[in-house]
Amino acid sequence: MNKNTLVSRVATRLNITSDDPLYASIEDFVNEAIHYLDTASPDGWPWMRTTVNRTITTGSYTFSQIVGTTSTIAKVLSAKVKDGDTWQILQFRNQDEIDQLYPTDDTGLPETFGVDGSTVGIYPPPDGSYQLRIRVVTSEPDLTTGSDTPIMPESFHTGIIDAALLFAYQALADNARVALQEQRVIATIQRMRTYGIQYDPSPTIRVREWL
Repeated sequence: MNKNTLVSRVATRLNITSDDPLYASIEDFVNEAIHYLDTASPDGWPWMRTTVNRTITTGSYTFSQIVGTTSTIAKVLSAKVKDGDTWQILQFRNQDEIDQLYPTDDTGLPETFGVDGSTVGIYPPPDGSYQLRIRVVTSEPDLTTGSDTPIMPESFHTGIIDAALLFAYQALADNARVALQEQRVIATIQRMRTYGIQYDPSPTIRVREWL
């Protein structure tokens, strides 16, 4: 369903027309619903995970340098570099660990990565040109035009309507309907979790929480 259809169906379920003051908020409720469902899985949904391959020559890259936009990455799951014919898994470490392990700017074969805000750091900084393969979770963008369609499979678009209704009932302080709608949204999330293969990271890699 595109944005216009989602807005229309939410309005129908609320039994309101475009003259109702609440109607103007439905678009916001729909986008809020999409982001709510988008972040309901700790390692992202299968349709939002992607692998990016690029050549690296320095030790610091912003998300935009990795995938071409400043807002599409929600989480970095894993990273590896190619040393000759072998892919070496990079271990995730927090910034305090990195500062202790790499106090200088000495270069070498990368062995660790960290995430600081919207920047991915590679440590030690590469001493040459390496192929980087990074697994990330991307974020659903806002629906802005009427023809915009969510990335999530269409079989879950009714869940967007349910979540948008939840936010509408919260705005109306209709506690009885809020409680009922929460159960419908929980059921949708459980159904989404059975879709596809769950992410199974290597036991040697710790992933960063949602950014």
